[in-house]
Amino acid sequence: MLFVVVGFFLLCIIAALAQVDVFGSAVFVFGLIVSYILYHLLFDVWGGGQTLGKWLMGTRTIRIDGRPIDWSDAFARSLLLLIDGVFSFGVVGTLLIQAHPRSQRLGDMVAHTTVVNLQPQRVITLADVLGILTAQSHTVTYPQVRQLTEKDMLFTRSVLQRLRLYPNEAHWDVADQLAKHLADLLEVPPPKTEEVYDFLETLLRDYVALTR
Repeated sequence: MLFVVVGFFLLCIIAALAQVDVFGSAVFVFGLIVSYILYHLLFDVWGGGQTLGKWLMGTRTIRIDGRPIDWSDAFARSLLLLIDGVFSFGVVGTLLIQAHPRSQRLGDMVAHTTVVNLQPQRVITLADVLGILTAQSHTVTYPQVRQLTEKDMLFTRSVLQRLRLYPNEAHWDVADQLAKHLADLLEVPPPKTEEVYDFLETLLRDYVALTR
């Protein structure tokens, strides 16, 4: 964002130094703004939420509810980026991102999107799970959970964490499908929709209790 803001104003200064008339300056600035909006609009939709800068930084724009970004979302983000970034020198966007629990700027709030890091900042290991969950005073419900792998349990914990942070329909669907898949592997009845979270958490606790 900083490079875009600086570049925008440098071009405006160049136009002023070139002594372009008022009409020419207005057309020049309008053209820059339209190009800027179209750049983000097209890349957000056709680039899967990644502009060239996001691709280099390993980040991506996603909708909070898990649905693909559509044209109206991308347009809202692109248009309000003028306020978040260009006209405020990036101050508004930076303050909002730092203050918002989901790191959203104004455009993200309106479009119900956020920017996520595609590279995990920290790799979760089984030791992390063992450090959080305790086997003390825990009664094992599904002893056949031993059949599952450490990878299965780490994925289960990841799904539960995402569901706690963002309890939207998309994440509930993932949790429901995972619960049915694990129930099938363990040859136990699949949980009801309202029992999915407790079922997955019980499997995780059972695994820790039986393998630590």
